[in-house]
Amino acid sequence: MLKKILLGCGVLIGAVVVVTILGLVYIGTMTPGTAVQPGEKVRKSFVAEMRELGVLEPDEELRYFYSDGLLSLREGCYVLTDRALVVFVEEEIDPPMRLLFDQILRIECTYSDEFLYDSSVFVHYADEESEDEELASWVYVPLSTERGGDRRFLEALSASTGVEVESVDEGEAWWEEE
Repeated sequence: MLKKILLGCGVLIGAVVVVTILGLVYIGTMTPGTAVQPGEKVRKSFVAEMRELGVLEPDEELRYFYSDGLLSLREGCYVLTDRALVVFVEEEIDPPMRLLFDQILRIECTYSDEFLYDSSVFVHYADEESEDEELASWVYVPLSTERGGDRRFLEALSASTGVEVESVDEGEAWWEEE
């Protein structure tokens, strides 16, 4: 009887271990990852999905990609192309928000020094209502600090737009005022 109980427990523990390993393999191979990726390193399946969602236009060159989604890029997708900054969050920003470089007026960033926290970027842009920088609309773009990806993404955005990235200390940002 004791042997059957131990065998049953062993089988149960083994099944849990196998399911856990398969789950980790899935997360490691099928999800967007945790770092900002240069365009040439992004999986073809993600590029195809971004084209299908309208994040990337057919003839657009992908320069940088970041997703803060756990299981899907649809949960949050931030893309720099040769023509635009594109933000897509299926539950909030759908269709994708496409900011052409000449629309971008100001870029502010609170850089994170911690691995687990993304840098917070606010991109101010001209829209149909106003081209005045003080009245401009803005969009939030989180960027992973892993391997300096946030800084590379912002350097490329700054070079493309001609707009310098303003570093804002935590606690001093306009969006943190009470």
